[in-house]
Amino acid sequence: MAKTVGLPVAIAAKLILSGEIKSTGVKIPTSKDIYIPVLKELADNGINFIEPTLKKFPLLKILVSNFSLENESLNNFDLL
Repeated sequence: MAKTVGLPVAIAAKLILSGEIKSTGVKIPTSKDIYIPVLKELADNGINFIEPTLKKFPLLKILVSNFSLENESLNNFDLL
C-alpha cells in the first residue's frame, strides 16, 4: 500500500518540476493532463489499475440482474 500512496505523489512532483504538468494551483487528479501521465508511469513501475466490468464476469451479471433495481444499495452503483 505504501507504494500506491507515495509513488503517485512523487511522480506528480517530478512531472510538475519537469514541466510536463503545467496546471497551477490546487488540483484534484481527475483531469486527464494529470492522471494519464501518472498512471502511465505507475504502470512502468509495475502498478497497474484494472477496473473489472460485468462483461468479464458473466456470472456476476446474472446474479446482479436477479436483484431488483429498486433496492437502494444497488442504485448507488452503475452495475448494468
